Amino acid sequence: MGKGAPASKAATKVMMSKESIAKSERLRVKPRKGEAGCPHRPDMLPHHNWFLCHTQKALDAARKLMADHPRSTALPQSQWPAGVKPVSVPRPGWLPMNFAFGIKTTCKCPLKAYISPWKKMYYHRDVIEQILGRQLGPGDGVDGAKRWAKEQLERGFGWRGPCKFNHDDKLLALLTKSEKAHLPDVSAFHFAVISARRANVREGIMRCMNVEAMLRAAGAEPVWYVDEKSVQSYRRLGLNAVKGGGLCEARNLALADAAKKKKACVQVSDDITSWNYFHTKEVCKDMFEGNAAAKRAQKLRLSPVAAARYLLARMRASPKKPKLGGVFPLGNSGMALGHVALGTENFILGDFFVHDGSPCRFDTKLRLKEDYDFTASHLDNHGSVLRCNRLLLSVVHERNEGGACSERDAAGEREREAIRHLQEKWPGVFSKNGSRGDTQVVMSWRRRKS
Repeated sequence: MGKGAPASKAATKVMMSKESIAKSERLRVKPRKGEAGCPHRPDMLPHHNWFLCHTQKALDAARKLMADHPRSTALPQSQWPAGVKPVSVPRPGWLPMNFAFGIKTTCKCPLKAYISPWKKMYYHRDVIEQILGRQLGPGDGVDGAKRWAKEQLERGFGWRGPCKFNHDDKLLALLTKSEKAHLPDVSAFHFAVISARRANVREGIMRCMNVEAMLRAAGAEPVWYVDEKSVQSYRRLGLNAVKGGGLCEARNLALADAAKKKKACVQVSDDITSWNYFHTKEVCKDMFEGNAAAKRAQKLRLSPVAAARYLLARMRASPKKPKLGGVFPLGNSGMALGHVALGTENFILGDFFVHDGSPCRFDTKLRLKEDYDFTASHLDNHGSVLRCNRLLLSVVHERNEGGACSERDAAGEREREAIRHLQEKWPGVFSKNGSRGDTQVVMSWRRRKS
C-alpha cells in the first residue's frame, strides 16, 4: 500500500478494534484514596460505572438504605420507579430474590434494570455486589459451588437460572388416541437419580444440581441413591439422598422402592444436560442423510418428566407389553435417524430408562455395562423392550469426574472383565465392537445361542 493510500476495510477494522481496546483500557482506573473499591476486583475498576468510582459516603448511604428496608421478596411492580416495565426474559440467576428485574424504557436502547428493596435502580452486577459486600453467583472452589447450588435450588433455579423446556405439550400431542389413554401423571413415577462421588467436585456439583432442578421444575420429587461415604455431602446440597451402596445395589434398591410404592421406576444419571426429541418420519440410509434430516426435523427440548410419561404411555399401549423403555444410546442425531422410530430388541441405556413393574434386577457381579445385562434380562423375561430412537440425551461421561468413571481403569481390564461375563451369561448376544476397540460391545438379541 503506497503512502497516503486509503486503508482496506480489514485494516480499518483492525485499527478501530485496537483503538477501542486502548480507549477501554484508559477508562479503567484504580480507586482513588478514600474511595470504595469492588471487594472482588479492588485493583481495577470501570470508570463508566459511577458508583464504583464514587465515594465511601455513597456506599455507606446505600448500605444504610438496605438496612432500613429489609425484604425477602422483590418489590411489586406498583412500587417500581417510573420508566421501568417488566421483561419477558428469565431473570438472571445471580440476582438476589429481593431485587426486582425489569427494563428501563426511557433510554434509546432497552436497558436491564435491577430494582432494590429501597426503590433504587442499578444496572450492573458488580455494583450490587459492592453494596451487599459479597460475590453473587457461583463462588470459587468447591465450597463456593456448594453454597451457590443450595441457594439456586431453594429458588427453583438451575446453575445458571430457570430451567427451560417448552415443548412438553408438543411431544405428548404426538401420541395416538390409544397411547393417550395410557398417559400417566407425574405421581405415577418414582424418580431415582443414581450417583456417586460427585458432591465434592465442583463440576459434579453443577451437573447434579442441574438434574435436580430440571426434575423439580417438571413436578418430580427425585431420590438420590449414592455411595455411603457421600450421603451427607449430597444432603448438604439440599438433595434427598439415601445410601445406595454400589452401582447395581443402588439401582436395585431404587427398583425395590418403586415396587413398594406401586409406581414405575425412572432411573436418571446425574450428568444429563438435556432431553431432546427429533420429530420426523424420515428413516435414512446413512449418517450423511441422517445429519441432513436432523437439521430439517423439528427439535423439541423436553423435561425429563415429559420424556418418561411419553415412554410409559407407548410401552403400556404396545401389544408386546414391554416392561423397559429407553432412549437412543448416543447423542448423534444423524445416526439415530438411521434407525426406525421404535425398536423392540435394542440395547436400553442406563442413563435414562423407565421400568414398569418387572421382576428383572441388575446383576450385582457387574460394576460396568450392567445396563446391557439388564436389557438382556428383560428380553429374556418379557420378549421385548421399547427404545425410542428419536429421543436423545445430552450427557457428560468419560470426562466427568466421579461416578462410573472411577470404576474404570486406564488399561480397560475391568470393562473387558464385564464383557467376558456378558458373553458367558448370554452366549452369542454380545460381540466386541471392532471399530471402537475391545472395551466396547455390540448387542444383537437375534444371535442368541440356546
